Amino acid sequence: ENEAIADLLGLASGVLEAVKGERSQQEIAWAAREWVERMAHDQPLVLAFEDIHWAEDALLDLIEHLAEWVRDAPLLIISLARAELLDVRPGWGGGRVRATAIELEPLGREESEELIDALASNGVIGGEAREALLDKTEGNPLFVEETVRMLAECEGRPLSEFAQRIPDTLQALIAARIDRLPPEEKTVLQHASVIGRTFWGGAIKELTAEFEELESVLETLLLREFLVPELRSSISGETAYRFKHVLIREVAYSGLSKSARADLHARFAHWLRERTGEELLEIRAYHLDQAAALIAELEGAPPTELAHEAAEALEAAGRRSLAREANRSARKQLLRALELEPTLERRYQAARAAWRLGDMPVVSKEMERVRAEAAEQGDRWCEARALSALSEVALNRDADVDEANRLAALALDVADGNDYEPRFDALHVLNTGAWWRGRLTDSERYARDQLALAQEAGREDLEARAAVDLAGVHTARKDYDLAAPLYARALELAEQSGSTTLGVSSRTPGLSTKKQESPRCSGACSTASGWSPGTRETSIEPNA
Repeated sequence: ENEAIADLLGLASGVLEAVKGERSQQEIAWAAREWVERMAHDQPLVLAFEDIHWAEDALLDLIEHLAEWVRDAPLLIISLARAELLDVRPGWGGGRVRATAIELEPLGREESEELIDALASNGVIGGEAREALLDKTEGNPLFVEETVRMLAECEGRPLSEFAQRIPDTLQALIAARIDRLPPEEKTVLQHASVIGRTFWGGAIKELTAEFEELESVLETLLLREFLVPELRSSISGETAYRFKHVLIREVAYSGLSKSARADLHARFAHWLRERTGEELLEIRAYHLDQAAALIAELEGAPPTELAHEAAEALEAAGRRSLAREANRSARKQLLRALELEPTLERRYQAARAAWRLGDMPVVSKEMERVRAEAAEQGDRWCEARALSALSEVALNRDADVDEANRLAALALDVADGNDYEPRFDALHVLNTGAWWRGRLTDSERYARDQLALAQEAGREDLEARAAVDLAGVHTARKDYDLAAPLYARALELAEQSGSTTLGVSSRTPGLSTKKQESPRCSGACSTASGWSPGTRETSIEPNA
């Protein structure tokens, strides 16, 4: 179990590039919950998530999962967000058990004055400067903090001179502070802003190779509190830094021209690949995409080489997202890859992501286009997969068994002999269709074909699925002695693969059979109720 948790958390963080089969978002959530509970075993644990209004759906789902499922451990989750988070997660505004939404109101005048006195360590800010500061900042703590820092940089000149020139907005104030920096410091800050809220010393050295005293420049920016040191770096051997506030990063970024941004995004992406390989693939894909988009705004289209590189990275990131069942992210990445450089396989992968999201009208339309183009180009790989997917749409959306069987049969005819996956999926559709019609002899034949195909391919994940399907036929006939070893084999394969989802699907039918027809009913119920709650988090909750 320890190895499974480490494996899944490594996959979630991008440390692992490939695993056997596909690991679901539910499995990663289970691993995160186990990790949190173990961390909180010895002492209370606080998890803080900042600026989650920009977070991907997968992260928001994970936070919800932890809040709902971690019940017996001393855990406090703090999520900081702007109000626009409620546009996508309206339920986060309240109405949840063990959850509270706290709206941060502006500071009162007395509180603002206390903050000014606490920050003005080099002397008292009073008179006209104090009044102007209080009026302009309107109780915004960050505005107060940045204004005090600006006044501290007056270098002995009268505060009243600067008090009259306090900008009307926080963004303008930060921009004014950045503009007063020496050229080297301003350049480093702006180049770092292209990388993101967190960045690495090696990357800045790559982007600002002309500066010999980079370390001293970074130290000065730390002293001026534009930056703070990051305690942990996600890149081994690299010192990490972070903008003290996301607005500082946004303002620094806005000071760059689009052409400069595009160049820096591309250069950082190349450094990241040299430094980390495919470990941080999604980040590299994002920066290449940004570079391509910015040049397209300026010139109408990105250079062919850049578009190709960005599309390849986005496609690879999309495939990785699909493997983790981060399907919304996968859909966005694959559609963008398709836009930059259309290929038939990318069109198929984008349609596959829509299928994972359950958007059947889109799946039907896009897979039909994939099928037609694949047939025209003689691409049997894509055509077989499109036909297999269309057969599932016909079966599971339209309940049209005849059409599903027709499309599945076509998929079997088109697929090459060593192309196992679409053949397996087509046989599964034929198996299910026969089951629906009560034709158990046909269903058994298709299930045995699935099993033979999976064993020939050496795919233990497919073998486990086929074993469950075949055991289901025996169970329907009440041939429990034949079903039991198949369920046991499926469970053995599932445990070897480390797949929680597959493990539960392998356990559940066998226990249900024992419950209904066997004197071992109490044993079945006891076993089911003893499973970790993680098994129920896979959306396959056993009916113990």
